[in-house]
Amino acid sequence: MFSRKSPLFIFLLSWVVCSISAGDIQRYLYLSIPDGAQKRDPVEPGIYVFDIDDEHKFVKFIPMPSFSRGLRGFCPSLANHSAYYTDTKGLIGCFDLEADKIVWERYHDYGWDRACITDDGSKIYAPFGWWHRAADGGFAIINPENGDILDNVITGGSPHNSLITQDGKYMLVGGWSWLNMYDVETDEVIWRFTAIGDDGVFPFVVNSDSTLGYVCHRRHVGFDVVDLVKGNKLHTIGYGDEPPARRTHGVGLTPDESEVWISDQHENQLIVYDNTVMPPVFKQEIPLSRGGHGWITFSIDRRFAWCHTPDVIDPKTKEVVATLMTEDGTPIASSKFFEAHFKDGKLIRVGNQFGLGMKTRGPLKLKDLN
Repeated sequence: MFSRKSPLFIFLLSWVVCSISAGDIQRYLYLSIPDGAQKRDPVEPGIYVFDIDDEHKFVKFIPMPSFSRGLRGFCPSLANHSAYYTDTKGLIGCFDLEADKIVWERYHDYGWDRACITDDGSKIYAPFGWWHRAADGGFAIINPENGDILDNVITGGSPHNSLITQDGKYMLVGGWSWLNMYDVETDEVIWRFTAIGDDGVFPFVVNSDSTLGYVCHRRHVGFDVVDLVKGNKLHTIGYGDEPPARRTHGVGLTPDESEVWISDQHENQLIVYDNTVMPPVFKQEIPLSRGGHGWITFSIDRRFAWCHTPDVIDPKTKEVVATLMTEDGTPIASSKFFEAHFKDGKLIRVGNQFGLGMKTRGPLKLKDLN
């Protein structure tokens, strides 16, 4: 018999309690197909759902005919237990994640790129798109209840990616060589960064306390580090002695913010940098099974990394540990996806479509799973 105070007994008891408690939670990856920005897999348009805790095996497919042109964004809202989706032809829609049904769909004159939603579910920010290069480019503020446009904000050409920071206080949107930061409560601009992104702002992420941003380069493999408190660029990081002359489309911070990962989709790889020093320094490459649009984010519990390929990666070992596949075993991929947790059929937690830092939140603990 084990002593109740022995380390082995305590470990076994903890393992049993964790297994029982975590078993009450269904943790899924929601993936939209087709992707409006990369080569399309030969499958029906819709939402593919994978079980994160069962080797990312296929769970179900939800047909979505309106996805046929390919999505530009797929954004979850815990407050509204819904996901919002956008495309280039002006479609914006709301899908109820608990009921598995479309709540509403609207078509507007603008096309929409990757949108984001406030933590309280009260406002959607939807950029007009990278293809909107005129000076009147900007984003709309949209009512999540029905898709009505509440206001338009002019920013400049090619607004395409937008995110809400981990603390819920700020919205950032990037365009052609600019990155704007807004106060979510007032929608007033705080900073306008220019001359960043190597002649074009591509995907970007923010650390958990909203003090640093990491911005992909357009013309070379690399990224900039920007100070979100003082409003200036701190460092320019290039891959190798002579950074390859191609865009970088995808950047993520590991949840503990110890590493920066960027996507080099042309060479079918992710590139890892040590972020415990400043400026970050190169660590290694991670080979991928294919190319694509480029994207990176991480699971809430820090165990997995997802990107624009079917590959599921262990952030610790940097090894591919699973492959996203349809029911018949066809590998599929998209750069529009998010994590969702359910308990008793109710949505209790969502991840982020961006690889935002989670350092200030700390590791996910047992009590957080219930």
